[in-house]
Amino acid sequence: MMHEIELNGYEAKVTGAPYLMFGTRGSYGIERIHVTASQEWTGLAVTVTFCPPGKTPVRVVLGDDNCIDVPPEATANATRDLPGVVVFTGVADGVRRYSNNVLYRVEEHAGEKDAAGGITPSIVDQILAETRGDRVAAAESANAADASAQAAAASAKSAEDASNAALTAIETAETDAVQAVENAGTQASDAAVKKVADTKDTALAKITTEGTEQKNAVAAEGEKQLEEVTKKAATAEAAAKRAEDAAQSFGVGVHRYGALWDGINSACTRLYNAEGKTAAAHMGTFDAGIVNDFDNIYPWSEMRLCNWIPGTATEKAKITAFEGEPGYDASANLGAYRPEFWYSIEPQTGGGILFVVADGKLPGYHYSPPYMLTSCFVANDGSGGLQCKSGDIQCDSVSLNNYNTMNAAQGMLTEDYWADGAEKLLLTVEFAEMNSQKVTGNGFTGARYNENDVAQKTEAAANSVVVLAAAASNFVAGSQTIGLGTSLGGNQKMKHRKLIEIADYEGDATLKRLVFDGAPVDVAQGDIVYSTSAVFDGAPVGHGSGYVGANGKAISYYRGAALQTGAYMWIANILRASDETVWVAPSDATQTGAIGEDWINTGLTLPTAEGTVKHLAVSKKCPLVIQPDAVGNGATTTAPVGDYFYRPRAGAGVTALLSRGYFAHGSSAGAWYGSWGRTPSDAGWSWASRSLIRNPFGGTGVATPVTPD
Repeated sequence: MMHEIELNGYEAKVTGAPYLMFGTRGSYGIERIHVTASQEWTGLAVTVTFCPPGKTPVRVVLGDDNCIDVPPEATANATRDLPGVVVFTGVADGVRRYSNNVLYRVEEHAGEKDAAGGITPSIVDQILAETRGDRVAAAESANAADASAQAAAASAKSAEDASNAALTAIETAETDAVQAVENAGTQASDAAVKKVADTKDTALAKITTEGTEQKNAVAAEGEKQLEEVTKKAATAEAAAKRAEDAAQSFGVGVHRYGALWDGINSACTRLYNAEGKTAAAHMGTFDAGIVNDFDNIYPWSEMRLCNWIPGTATEKAKITAFEGEPGYDASANLGAYRPEFWYSIEPQTGGGILFVVADGKLPGYHYSPPYMLTSCFVANDGSGGLQCKSGDIQCDSVSLNNYNTMNAAQGMLTEDYWADGAEKLLLTVEFAEMNSQKVTGNGFTGARYNENDVAQKTEAAANSVVVLAAAASNFVAGSQTIGLGTSLGGNQKMKHRKLIEIADYEGDATLKRLVFDGAPVDVAQGDIVYSTSAVFDGAPVGHGSGYVGANGKAISYYRGAALQTGAYMWIANILRASDETVWVAPSDATQTGAIGEDWINTGLTLPTAEGTVKHLAVSKKCPLVIQPDAVGNGATTTAPVGDYFYRPRAGAGVTALLSRGYFAHGSSAGAWYGSWGRTPSDAGWSWASRSLIRNPFGGTGVATPVTPD
């Protein structure tokens, strides 16, 4: 069966269907794909990678007729719940283009396990078979040899004709001799016999000479053409070997994008393929015409919004659809997908750091497998599970240990040091800036939190609190929650109630009503009202970066993943020991709140004082672990990053990392913010978490090593 695929820029889609259906498990030799490509793919050598769920990908060269046979490995197993993926790659000198994912399915059938369906030749063997120029040259040589052979055969035919003519002459002479005997008697007969013998000897000599010459000529020409064909074949083989060497060499056709931080200024210098590139974010409003060069550069071009569904303790959670694809639902669970990439993070002499992201393998670089983060903090789904949907508010008072347990039950992970570090790396290289708030907005970090914002009226069983109009102007209906207590942040009356409206107060323009959802509460004059969290607004910037709304009172995003949500964010599998050293787990097989015997000492030691981050140190063992080793006084000249570091309280034992800051931290919050003062078992109403799926299209287990190779 022939399936039609259309390639248009980065988009690959199935004609007339939402996905490819490759029949039943174990079937092969039946399904084919025909590709129709737009002009962006012209001149590119195209390969097609089939990624069966949990199995080794298989790569096939697209034929001259733009068709390929679906390899047996792709249909060896039924896809069940997790679809397979097909990706198209076009390569030329200095250019590589990836398509988006095309999903495929293989149905199950009854019966025993099928016999092996064959092995697809390696990509090198396919390249050898498809080496066009050398193959044509060899064919031309073979044609020339065939033509020469035909010419030699024609010459041999001429020799045969000459020989036949000579034999005819002999027969004629013999006939003449017989006639002469009859007519002239014995004397004439002797002369005729001599004539016959002479004629016969001459003819036979001619036959022998010309035949030998023609035979030698044919042999010589054949040997010459055979030598030429052999040379051309050797040329083709050598060219294929060069193609093989190039394909297997590190760095061939790989692009790298660098940002060099000098340790003094917040802005970085763009290096390598990033030179001359610009990045932009949506600052306050969504701008459909925004120009960001990285939108068309891998891996940023493949960082997309998606839907996901939870799994179980033994089955990984799954991505179900990407933004713009059939089945995508903006009201369902939202996530931000990141494809695989390679990276290098190197400290520099003088205190700077060189951040580099590459779109392919390079010597000395580390590999970052694909992953998905929930687009914002996770919320309670009402049945003890976790979700991330537009309109959600964060879970209330959940410890890191409990997040680890809840995520494990759904086949997910709590965002760990590895994903947190990868996000910072990608953001830094894209925007060439260490202060994330400068390029993506302040996020929900300027929310109102003031002890002077008090209730002006006493009201029983109310769903609103009356405040001064001046105080009300500091709150934003629809995008935040509020709390009410007898003390600032005390939550004695309520917390995390959505602020749904700021209404006029009847008969007094100096007052306003803050209208909230949920059960009514008794409000007493003098109660303090304050912000408690943001409301997930559904990632209004799409797969881009920035925020929509008022700066400081709207969530900021990096490529579809919330950056500043107004809540501290737990980071898993990284802990601080009592001697200030930083340790990380060797894998995410089990997320735990204790430093195990197999944990890795990153070689980093946290500052003994707290303050604005002045300098950052990179772990040589785990380069995605980057933590402050010096703090400044808050001035931008001495603390260019701008984010704050909080040290543990005196006498604290093992503590965990809360990142990015919370709703009242203002400019002190940011991507490099860190608070190390809480244990993994602590819980607070302003602490939240994002969930993580690593390798979302591979395997059913949740354990994947995260220590760099």
